[in-house]
Amino acid sequence: MTMTAYVRRRMVRLGTALGSALLVLAASAGCEPPPDTSPVVSIVSPVQDQKLKAGQRIDVRFTVGGFDSSGPTMVKFALGSGAVKEYGKGRVRAFIDSSLTQAETKLLPTDANPFLVPDPVDVPDLSTSPYLKPGPHTIRLILYYNDDMTTKVEPQRSGVVKIVLE
Repeated sequence: MTMTAYVRRRMVRLGTALGSALLVLAASAGCEPPPDTSPVVSIVSPVQDQKLKAGQRIDVRFTVGGFDSSGPTMVKFALGSGAVKEYGKGRVRAFIDSSLTQAETKLLPTDANPFLVPDPVDVPDLSTSPYLKPGPHTIRLILYYNDDMTTKVEPQRSGVVKIVLE
């Protein structure tokens, strides 16, 4: 075998190996699912496993974002009110453990307007709430549309945090 034939054969083997590696790399890069841009509510405070005083309302801070693609066009999700369902517009409802709704808001919480769970209007007497007793609890925030019905936003990424009341 001549030196030229030997070099040619090695080049073909190298090219085949390199081509296969590039195909595997391209295939694996193309198989990633697209990022999830669905509406999201993220709990900022309290943080995971935070210890709080039992028997008191919980000041929950959160952010809202993502895009609602359930309507005719994709729109940025935001909080807002209204009697008729609008895609991309809604409210946040808070649940403790497996409770019914404990609080609801159409505004982002601030120092001047905190989001207290349970809501002082809906649950005026905290002594009757089994959800504020000492022990571990889960706070879940779920997005609903702005209409007067109980239309849950689907798909969505709900906010969840575990806390400990002492």
